[in-house]
Amino acid sequence: MHLVEQSHLERYQQKPQIITSAPGVVRLLGVLSNINQGTLLQGAINREAVIALSLRQDDQLYCYSVEEDDLKNVSVKNLKNKKDDRWFNLIKGVVAEYKKQGFKMPGMNITLSSNILPEIGLSSSAAIAVALAKTISTLLKLDIEKLQIAQTAYLAEYRFMNKKSVLIADSLCSLLAKENHLFCFDMIKMEYRFYPIKEDSIHFYMVNSNVPIQLEQDEKELREQYIQSISEMMDDKEINRLEKLESYELKQAMSSLSEMSRRFCTHILGENKRIIEATKALEENRLDLIGNIMKRSQESLRDNYETSCPEIDWLVKRAVEVKGVFGARLIGHGFGGSIVVVIAPNEMEDYQANYDEYERIFGFKADYYRIHFSSGSQVLFLESESSIESE
Repeated sequence: MHLVEQSHLERYQQKPQIITSAPGVVRLLGVLSNINQGTLLQGAINREAVIALSLRQDDQLYCYSVEEDDLKNVSVKNLKNKKDDRWFNLIKGVVAEYKKQGFKMPGMNITLSSNILPEIGLSSSAAIAVALAKTISTLLKLDIEKLQIAQTAYLAEYRFMNKKSVLIADSLCSLLAKENHLFCFDMIKMEYRFYPIKEDSIHFYMVNSNVPIQLEQDEKELREQYIQSISEMMDDKEINRLEKLESYELKQAMSSLSEMSRRFCTHILGENKRIIEATKALEENRLDLIGNIMKRSQESLRDNYETSCPEIDWLVKRAVEVKGVFGARLIGHGFGGSIVVVIAPNEMEDYQANYDEYERIFGFKADYYRIHFSSGSQVLFLESESSIESE
């Protein structure tokens, strides 16, 4: 019996009618913002959120988090984003977004379990939202396309929780990913493509710096101002991608921006070029080149986008000094968190030897695990239709 199934039975004294999983997502290349609407290269990973659900006869929405050991509830008629509800806001958000689409939402008993660590760049919230959105759409037989399921999950964060930094690409990847493939998504065309990746010749590791992500409110607001100035410049030029400006015109447009905004533009332009390089390398099965491209991306994140920190810089520097490491890069929104290391098989032990020194210097103990690129959201169990109808 799956842990979430057992927990659901113990908590609600009834078996779940459906159990669904959705994987976390790691972004290998791509801009960390909705500005410029570029292309992203990501992959679903071997960590997942799992949702078990059964319907109720009233209008109450109950959700139990296994890891938090916390039970929350609210009426489906009174779904509001509340600071104290933390993780429960995401659950409410998915249900609220389906209601906005005109679907009637019944009372539900939900159990959530996730082994995706939050706040380290693995899209843990997107995985939870996708798992729940797919669970509800499958059990209630909602007449919607896959894109609408991903959009519902995305809007639960972007609109209901007012998290403007999230991208729909993370939800789409968690929903649609293929095993042993990378997911490349064009945010303007809303088109995606899969690239096969053979893990026998190259390995990917997630290294958690365990540095708490600390971005002061005034610094956060300042960065938002830089991004807003770029957005306003692009609106003035009536473009949705910086690449659409000719070189001379781009220099003129950028001259009106602050030095920091110009650095952001430099990172955006470089990152989109690096993704083109990466997809070409994947087509040619030159996986060793992916690491070098990620290394250059990290240098730009550090020098132009300025989202790195001393601990991350140290881990990346030590990684690329190790024989067999092709590259390393910060993942997530930075200022702490994790990196991805691209390395030849059987070489991780040499890099691991640096961990004691890292802890001695910075006072944080780094840990790591190997990433396998997994398939997207799966229905693990669905009660027969006759049983559901008899409820």
